[in-house]
Amino acid sequence: MYHENLCGIKDIDLIKQCLKEKRILITHDNDFKNPFLYPKGSFYGIIILKSIKQGKMAVKNFFERFLKIFSLDEAKGKIIIVEGSQIRIR
Repeated sequence: MYHENLCGIKDIDLIKQCLKEKRILITHDNDFKNPFLYPKGSFYGIIILKSIKQGKMAVKNFFERFLKIFSLDEAKGKIIIVEGSQIRIR
């Protein structure tokens, strides 16, 4: 995001940019799971990773395990919360 000058922008502006560019937002930020702030149709797709360990490799491994059982195409139009061995879809 740094090289795209998106660092520090407001969450709502980020989600609008992702929708415009048809990008799935992958984040740790719980604010994006609020259906009142981000109703269906206001985003392209959101994946919230709730890994216990926050180190670069831990998050990478956590996300790779998620991708083994879930396709990113399935995330379009959904908010997906990945927590431990549990996946919640809204």
